[in-house]
Amino acid sequence: MNKEFLVKVSRTVTSSDFEIRIDENPRIRYVYLGDPIDSKIVNCLNVNGGELLVGLNSQRRINSIEMNIPRDYWKNLADSELHRPNHAIRSNIEFVNMGLTSERTKTFDLPLIIYVNEKLTSMKIEIGPFGRDNSGWLAISNNCLVELKEENLVGFWIDLVDQ
Repeated sequence: MNKEFLVKVSRTVTSSDFEIRIDENPRIRYVYLGDPIDSKIVNCLNVNGGELLVGLNSQRRINSIEMNIPRDYWKNLADSELHRPNHAIRSNIEFVNMGLTSERTKTFDLPLIIYVNEKLTSMKIEIGPFGRDNSGWLAISNNCLVELKEENLVGFWIDLVDQ
């Protein structure tokens, strides 16, 4: 089993954007990307027994992010400590270690930390044991960035704006 999410950057960008859905009290758990061309979830990356589920469409692109770690386990940071990263380009990523139809779910046991600011307007998700030096950020929508280190997905940034 692969221990990391191998990706390649694709220059095509759809006009769709993330919709942020906020659960009750204030459990923010589900982020949905409604790709107008291909919105069906075909594959799923399952991190730590379902604590984080990343849904992929048939193009192996991110279609949804679901966080099933209870809010009590998220790391709270002051607004001044959680800064939106700078992103170099806007593009998509495609997962190269996921089969198109051969596997519905691929399970990974990787360290996972969710950070959120005081105002619940920003969230950072760190995946894996990677150091963050030399990582870069890529915008896959106006409200969602992905953190890449070489060819590995190692995190997400999500702007939690009311829709």
